[in-house]
Amino acid sequence: MKSTVSAGLLGLLSLVCCVGGAAEPAGGITYIPLQFRTISGVRPFIDVEMGGKKFLMKVHSGAELTMMTIHAHAQAAGVTGMKHVGSYGISKPGEVSQLGMDAGVLPEMTVAGKTLRNLPISVFEIPQDPPVDGMLGSKWLKALRAIVDYDKLRFGLPATPEDNVLEDQKLLGEGYIAHRFTFNDANGSYQIDGEIDGVKTPMTLVTVAENVVDIELAREAGIPLGPVFDTYAGPGGAVGDAYLAKRMVRLVVDGQTVVSDRPQIYDTYAYHGEPRKAARDNAHSVRLGADFLLANQAVIDFGTNTLFLRPLSVTDPAAAGK
Repeated sequence: MKSTVSAGLLGLLSLVCCVGGAAEPAGGITYIPLQFRTISGVRPFIDVEMGGKKFLMKVHSGAELTMMTIHAHAQAAGVTGMKHVGSYGISKPGEVSQLGMDAGVLPEMTVAGKTLRNLPISVFEIPQDPPVDGMLGSKWLKALRAIVDYDKLRFGLPATPEDNVLEDQKLLGEGYIAHRFTFNDANGSYQIDGEIDGVKTPMTLVTVAENVVDIELAREAGIPLGPVFDTYAGPGGAVGDAYLAKRMVRLVVDGQTVVSDRPQIYDTYAYHGEPRKAARDNAHSVRLGADFLLANQAVIDFGTNTLFLRPLSVTDPAAAGK
């Protein structure tokens, strides 16, 4: 059976649905396990094949691209049409890679029993201690209408848009609360509105790592800085101090009070190597990461742009009773 992702949906992929693999269909959705590893925070991965070779790819909605891998893996996977596009990527924290960034085409990838053909792929270095094969980014998740389930710890690829809608209805029937988020075409990020300690702010929905608050927003919200416990390492080579919030902070997402957290706090503009702007935007305010998604037993439907969260009475009954 053959189907294609429309040109209007980013014009990214040609999709061929195949039979095979260990994945089992659930209705019109094929699910495979999410595998979690701790690499600068908790991060989900899935098994894929590229060019007939097996790779473990990070599911990263904060990576504002289709997908990426490092130069050695690009060669092994048979990436074609490589063109140098600039200086980007780090070989280790604070050290910009001399290989720079290339763009090419991945002829074939198999994931969750489906074969994807002629994918645009970015090729640049990321730290390899421990090894990371690559990332499936925000545009890839959108184009495939992927479902990432932090409750059942699984990754799903629906066969049709109707399968996304049916899954959403099922989640509502299970007591989930639905929240719409938006895709920011300008920066390739997913945005949802919320509050942190009573201060309204746009937030970025990211499938990986810790929750992060920009240092200036933390000061505005009256969140005191705790100890410096880590060093952030930005993709352009920036490094700096990362603080732990001195106390728990109250989070509200699209009107729903969710599990409180002690987020990381650092200069998110410096992390991205960008000058600070006068007005807040979602990319530099609050990042809701895997810690948030796991704590709230979340399910993200990238096909319908819907975030499903368990009510606080389920995730934190003691807090809900206060």
